[in-house]
Amino acid sequence: MEQRLTFRTLLLLGVLATTTTAGAQSGSVTVLRRALLKGTVVDDADEKPIAGATIEIEVLQMQAVTDSDGRFRVPNVPLGKHIVKVKRLGFSPLSAVLTFVNTDTTDYDFALVRQPTILPEASVVTTAPVPPKLLEFNERMKGGFGRYLTPDFLEKNRDRRLSEVIATLPGPRLVRGTGNYGWVASSVGAGSIERRGKLSAMDINRGADQKACYAAVILDGNIVYSGRPGEMLFDVNSLATNTVAAIEYYRGAANTPLKFNVTGGGESCGLIVIWTK
Repeated sequence: MEQRLTFRTLLLLGVLATTTTAGAQSGSVTVLRRALLKGTVVDDADEKPIAGATIEIEVLQMQAVTDSDGRFRVPNVPLGKHIVKVKRLGFSPLSAVLTFVNTDTTDYDFALVRQPTILPEASVVTTAPVPPKLLEFNERMKGGFGRYLTPDFLEKNRDRRLSEVIATLPGPRLVRGTGNYGWVASSVGAGSIERRGKLSAMDINRGADQKACYAAVILDGNIVYSGRPGEMLFDVNSLATNTVAAIEYYRGAANTPLKFNVTGGGESCGLIVIWTK
């Protein structure tokens, strides 16, 4: 008897227990009859034989392994209904309920469906390209001629006012006006420099200290305050901290890079350089 079993069609057959009773003068004897299960295991996609597949009747502790041609033999299977399991690495396992009704050889072909390979998830971390202006910032920071606030530091303090963040630098002094106005001034010799009459009337009304010596300000390469008489101070709080990428501060002309030579006839104390994102 030869049959074919695939992953999609499982044959469920009825149970027929067969025993042979031989009479004798002293009583009756029950003979347990057994069958042979044999067949092949193939790939459902191309019907090529699968070697190394395991055929198992677990409850009976019976097992066989297919050879290079996909063939197997499980002898001495008791008659009745049994669950047969077929497994092979890389294929979906198959379970079938088979019924053995006589002592003849029972042929079954099992077709396994290939299981897709699932690779473990991998985290890919990429580094965003550094803008050219920050490449130069990094080079100047290595030189150590000024004071610097890095992108990481600014990101950690993104919810604070920019004047409060700049105040963490050693050297500059923050002058606060009415409301939220904030200006960067020098902390060295500020009291000896007479600034009265050189500030704009608007900054005076906003509470700017007329005796302070304010730092020049460069924003993204452009001079926004150079210290000329009547020129409006640059309010650093007009910038949200989370929009700023990096900050540089230079105390005087001796350590200020030539790239940032502020000209225009102004008088200032130090230089603050702000780079936005």
